[in-house]
Amino acid sequence: MSEPRFSDMSDNEFDAYRPRNEEEEWEYQVEAEFREWCKRNKEDPKSCEARETYDRFQVQQWWDNLAPDDREGYEHMMLKDD
Repeated sequence: MSEPRFSDMSDNEFDAYRPRNEEEEWEYQVEAEFREWCKRNKEDPKSCEARETYDRFQVQQWWDNLAPDDREGYEHMMLKDD
């Protein structure tokens, strides 16, 4: 059985789909969060630009939620000379 391509599914197909295992459940949830973000931000979920914007948003959100000590450690590792 082939892997589902959630990004290619219509809204109706996606809503009707039921994941078959834990990996599919995780991928389904990721796609559901992306589609919800698209609705809130009036983006087309079929657009490559929307996916790129969402990915940048996710990274920024991760960075913003880091504890100050953790952020300082990451900044140090990114800026240090070898």
